Amino acid sequence: SALSIPTLENLHAVDFADANTGFVVGRGGIVLKTADGGGTWASLPSGTVDELFAVSFPVDASTGFAAGKNGTIIKTTDGGASWASLASGTLVDLFGLDFSDNSVGVAVGKDGVIVRTTNGGSSWSTRSSGVLSDLNAVQYTSDPNLAFAVGQSGVALKSTNGGQDWSAPLVTNTTKELESVNFPVDALTGYAAGASGTVIMTSDGGTTWSISGTPTTTRLNALAFTGLTIGVAVGDGPTILHTEDPDYEWVDLTPGVDNIWALDFPVDNLTGYAVGKKGSVLRTTDGGNSWIPRPRPTTLNLVDVDFADNDIGYAVAKDGVILKTSDGAGSWGSQPSGTTKDLKAVQFPLDAATGFVVGQDGTILKTTNGGSSYATQTSGTTQDLYGLSFPIDGTTGYAVGKDGTILKTTNGGSTWVAQTSGTLEDLFGVVFPVDASAGFAVGKNGTILFTSDGGATWGGQTSGTTEDLYAVDFVDNLLGHAVGKNGTILHTENGGTGWSANASGVTHTIRDVQFPLSAVDGWAAGDGPVILKGNDAPLATFSVTGTVFEDVVGDVLNDGVVGDVNNPGVASVDVHLYLDADADGIAEATDPFQSTQTTDVNGDYAFAALPAGSYFVVVDSLDIQPAAGIDTGNGWLVTDVWAEQTYGPGTSECADGAGGTIDDSSAGPCYGGRRAGVSDDLATWHSGAEHLAKIQLVAADATSVDFGFSFNVATTTAGGDNRDDDPAATQRTV
Repeated sequence: SALSIPTLENLHAVDFADANTGFVVGRGGIVLKTADGGGTWASLPSGTVDELFAVSFPVDASTGFAAGKNGTIIKTTDGGASWASLASGTLVDLFGLDFSDNSVGVAVGKDGVIVRTTNGGSSWSTRSSGVLSDLNAVQYTSDPNLAFAVGQSGVALKSTNGGQDWSAPLVTNTTKELESVNFPVDALTGYAAGASGTVIMTSDGGTTWSISGTPTTTRLNALAFTGLTIGVAVGDGPTILHTEDPDYEWVDLTPGVDNIWALDFPVDNLTGYAVGKKGSVLRTTDGGNSWIPRPRPTTLNLVDVDFADNDIGYAVAKDGVILKTSDGAGSWGSQPSGTTKDLKAVQFPLDAATGFVVGQDGTILKTTNGGSSYATQTSGTTQDLYGLSFPIDGTTGYAVGKDGTILKTTNGGSTWVAQTSGTLEDLFGVVFPVDASAGFAVGKNGTILFTSDGGATWGGQTSGTTEDLYAVDFVDNLLGHAVGKNGTILHTENGGTGWSANASGVTHTIRDVQFPLSAVDGWAAGDGPVILKGNDAPLATFSVTGTVFEDVVGDVLNDGVVGDVNNPGVASVDVHLYLDADADGIAEATDPFQSTQTTDVNGDYAFAALPAGSYFVVVDSLDIQPAAGIDTGNGWLVTDVWAEQTYGPGTSECADGAGGTIDDSSAGPCYGGRRAGVSDDLATWHSGAEHLAKIQLVAADATSVDFGFSFNVATTTAGGDNRDDDPAATQRTV
């Protein structure tokens, strides 16, 4: 996490006397001290306003030196509480400083200047460097007689007598300016770093130097090693490089904030991750209030990420790269994908063991051992695949891609079957929020598709935009968001029946969106970089309430009101709610089921907290039991007779008396339901249900959505259909 530093001045150098006590120097003569390993820092009175470029505490935390502009050298013997100015004998800027002990030390600087002391800085003598190049750094090795200095134009000098005399320039094989030098263990193995990402190394005490390749071209200002091979280099940008074998590899660990490509909150709405351009990784543990850069595991763009829990996660990139972390993005390891294809999406739907990856040319990979190995699956397509959704487990899943490609598996990827999307637009994102039946896909030119039957059919929704949409997420089958180009954020509260634009406040491309737990807290992220947090509970919610009652004599409330003795409420009747997904007013198999309520002892039911939209309310009349009994003459049994509808709300579909259906405009008679000669059979669900009302929730709740049924006006079917076109012929009045 970020440290609190009591200055805004540039800081140039740091030296720790022990694990806890360290000193930093910088512009304006600033000197800072920490006594708790860098947790907190205090400003010390240096006694100078000259810029300080170097600091050295050679033996302990009491005695130290600092050097800087205009030949400034200062000394402390009380741990930095006070500092004394020393007469360096020069007015040129001094960029480097090191002591072999509290007595012998060297400072180097502009135009090849070297000054040396043997009495703890009481006096200084000028030594000949033999060069006019600026010297930027100097270090004593473990042998106090051996020291090295480096500087402009790849210059490196060596002293074998404690800094009194200096050799001719060594052959470094670089002309880049060198800013830092480090011999960590002995006088043989050392490193120097500088401009354009340059790192050079020697293993023979500076006689020969070789170039150590790094993954950056930025200036490296300092480097330090904890052993012969384990080291860190830091520089402009900022840049942080790490190596455990400088002969072969430096890894860029720079915590980065580049364009964000993907988000994941794996467990709750507190801990989340974001990945993106040039391997950037961010982590939050406070619900997105702050995002902390984590080490970059690669310089490639990380295009998707999925965490199985708060620690174990996977990220994918081009060239078949799959990375895994087991410590919350502290470190990452490469996995054997078995492909060089560009990878676009990753999901571990249940745990950290079983996961899927999709990508270029129809690539689909599966692992069942946490990424130790991946098997290539047969997708049946050569189209690029961009999105992936396994809604419940690792069995049923969907992949979407180029030219409207949609694939489905129902056996964990053993086989994938192409579905008819009805579009040729590229599809970038897909989500099945609740189960494997209802899902959404988004893509180019504002394309939004919807299915309620597991992809057997897909229909288009009106997004209201032509911007490319890259990601979609739903809290449930109603409340969802889609994001895309030019800061586009779309919002629906009715399963996509209507989409509206949310003001994102940015014009950058937004590439991912996630609402991990509820409608309240969500995040969107993309170029810029930008991470947006939304508090997006439904703007307005509505309810549907009503009563299912028995119209005992079948006279449609001519003998009283709903709930009285002649029209008693019926308990334990299932009432179903469906969303009219395309708002066409037609009950279709593609309209998604929402929920079921069961009537209470008074026959009352209620659906609450519904977003605005169009709905269908369906009553299952098979649940209705007669309160007053029926005439069982002619050998009839009660189980042979189902209640028939006599009364409906003003939005009912009712029989028209000619074998068809009409929309009723007011509450009242609704004999036979939708079709007088057809019995109630919910095996076909609401598209074939008989007792149905249309509900529009726009500005107010829907109340008194009442349904009346009678056993004295009944379809005599005994489980079958009587389809006579004359309603009177299918009614039996007792």
